[in-house]
Amino acid sequence: VGTIDGLAIAKSALLGPDGAAGIETLHARGTCVVAWTFADDRCDRKRFPSPQAEIEAAFAAGIDAIFTAYPRTGVAARDAFLKTR
Repeated sequence: VGTIDGLAIAKSALLGPDGAAGIETLHARGTCVVAWTFADDRCDRKRFPSPQAEIEAAFAAGIDAIFTAYPRTGVAARDAFLKTR
């Protein structure tokens, strides 16, 4: 049995009530956390005003990377998040 270097989780699990705590636990074990799939046409508009805001919230929760169907939105969200750090 090998080791797990990274884990990809659904964005719905990431942005749930235990998402950030789960990410911290995985990071403590040395695991990279990637969330999927962010798409402009599948943004949770009840919780986020825009697809970019949804992705920024994922980065704020601690994920390391995302899968997205809309790279421009993903890059804009990443860049906006990094400016706040």
